[in-house]
Amino acid sequence: MEKNTISSNGESELKDEIQGLLASFPSERNWDGAPLYFYKGVWYPVFAIRGALSFQQHFIAQDTDIILASMPKSGTTWLKALTFSVVNRNIYSPKQSPLLATPPHELVRFFEMDLYSKNQLPDLKQLPSPRIFSSHSHYGTLPQSIRDSGCKIVYICRNPLDQLVSYFHFARKFKRENVKPLSSIDEGFDNVCLGIQSYGPFWDSVLGYWKASLERPDKVLFLKYEDLKEDITFSLKKLAEFLGLPFSEKEEKEGVIEEISKLCSFDNLRNLEVNRTGFFESAGAPNSTFFRKAKVGDWCNDLSPSMAECFLKIVEEKLAGSGLSFKVSETTTISSNGESELKDEIQGLLASFPSERNWDGAPLYFYKGVWYPVFAIRGALSFQKHFIAQDTDIILASMPKSGTTWLKALTFSVVNRNIYSPKESPLLATPPHELVRFFEIDLYSKTQLPDLKQLPSPRIFSSHSHYGTLPQSIRDSGCKIVYICRNPLDQLVSYFHFARKFKRENYKPLSSIDEGFDNVCLGILSHGPFWDNVLGYWKASLERPDKVLFLKYEDLKEDIISNLKKIAEFLGIPFTEEEEKEGVIEEISRLCSLDSLRNLEVNKNSVRPSGLPNSSFFRKGEVGDWVNHLSPSMAENYLKIVEEKLSGSGLTFRTSQ
Repeated sequence: MEKNTISSNGESELKDEIQGLLASFPSERNWDGAPLYFYKGVWYPVFAIRGALSFQQHFIAQDTDIILASMPKSGTTWLKALTFSVVNRNIYSPKQSPLLATPPHELVRFFEMDLYSKNQLPDLKQLPSPRIFSSHSHYGTLPQSIRDSGCKIVYICRNPLDQLVSYFHFARKFKRENVKPLSSIDEGFDNVCLGIQSYGPFWDSVLGYWKASLERPDKVLFLKYEDLKEDITFSLKKLAEFLGLPFSEKEEKEGVIEEISKLCSFDNLRNLEVNRTGFFESAGAPNSTFFRKAKVGDWCNDLSPSMAECFLKIVEEKLAGSGLSFKVSETTTISSNGESELKDEIQGLLASFPSERNWDGAPLYFYKGVWYPVFAIRGALSFQKHFIAQDTDIILASMPKSGTTWLKALTFSVVNRNIYSPKESPLLATPPHELVRFFEIDLYSKTQLPDLKQLPSPRIFSSHSHYGTLPQSIRDSGCKIVYICRNPLDQLVSYFHFARKFKRENYKPLSSIDEGFDNVCLGILSHGPFWDNVLGYWKASLERPDKVLFLKYEDLKEDIISNLKKIAEFLGIPFTEEEEKEGVIEEISRLCSLDSLRNLEVNKNSVRPSGLPNSSFFRKGEVGDWVNHLSPSMAENYLKIVEEKLSGSGLTFRTSQ
């Protein structure tokens, strides 16, 4: 047989008899623009088709072999490193591991695009036992010797959205001769929905191994990428036990599992010199190509909600009745302790939203650029979809713990001063949050269509939503928006203390402000990112000063009288000279002060419907209290990020008196 030659871009020129077969195979374009060939139910990339056929025809398994299988970009590199380390831990300690100088893909070779791509009969007998190999082939296409022998198969899968997005970015890094990559993820999306992707259909790949793992649990171990991310120690122990190499008590006490976990972590592998600068000849790509983000839920930055919903629906239909499910965010379960049960169509959407932990331990869901706490997501979606503004409405907006309660009390008092004097104010017996209700966590959280028509005009509402996510009717109508912001350091610290007062079933609060700080620096906090929230209203206030009033908490603390007058003028109900002479502004200021509101019986002892005491909304109210909770380096780091995000906007903050 004529020897096969390989082009400079890593693709086989297929000059043997397989070349003739290709002409009869259905073909489509891969993300990189090169062909995908359909053979026996699988879409093979052009550089793997020859190797796949040779592997299926010639490989003879040994009982001690270990086969690592996966769809591309499902944690394959990670699984190779972990398995190699577990199997060889008595030969190499983590500090002596070949992984420090050799990429995982060279230590554990692929059948299709490596071992069998250049030679139909590679000499594999000289490899030490146990031999560890890797494959992207479907279970049903594996050589009979693998399925009939005593060898072990470990399959790792990843949720279909992250797998799709990760492979899209991966494939486009290949520079193929004479082919042009697809221009965007949208261009190839219809094909993906038909199962046309490298080693797809996705559902056939995962389902074959899933069923095999149920039928032969001693033969096939089925792992989920998201589970490894969540608890790598537990998953490593499971892997070792399955391979017949369980960790001993001594090893556990000596921290061997943790050492392997650290050695094989994404950050550690990515930063090794060999993976930063080396080149993987078989794939025709730099080793760095195999290390991108490794985040659960990163798909949201590339797929629209409708695309995600469409693809997930197809996958769910294909896997129906199998019992196999995927986690497309860190968590998608909602408890019943005062949170929405989400029993309508929104429940289905949640499964497609990226998720992270809030300070209270409960989920934050990412939707259209905003991180919503679990108890607000249903209300936020309903509010955006159904609310119809009136020209006389007043919307009070803010990030949480930015002076929201204070602004509610002040605005209610200004608007209703001709109905109630400060000595008769409903604030004396009713918490501000009941007089001015939140859209997301109150009015729309229990029903999608609350009856708001009976409310007296002007209706005053409150929201933590970003300006760009407000219903169009708010932005198009003549209603007024008053936004209050607080410096990012005090806002962060105040919300940390506030959120941890929630006692949520099945959720453990973060242990310290340090634990969630990295997420905050990425914008992951309730109704964040902080910079996007404030910047939206800031820009709107500059473009439409008659529509949006932008206030700063620190300015109100410094001069409440001037700011009360500013609010009244903006709302079209300025204080008269007579009111000023009679001290009405000062009376409202005193009534709504932190000390006054905090010491009212209703705010000291009553409880919100959510189960949170009203006293939780009154902590210190001090400017600069962050110094008691954030280290100078944390503060400097976060402020630098915020300043970069707000660069050129003209918006600044005062972090001390």
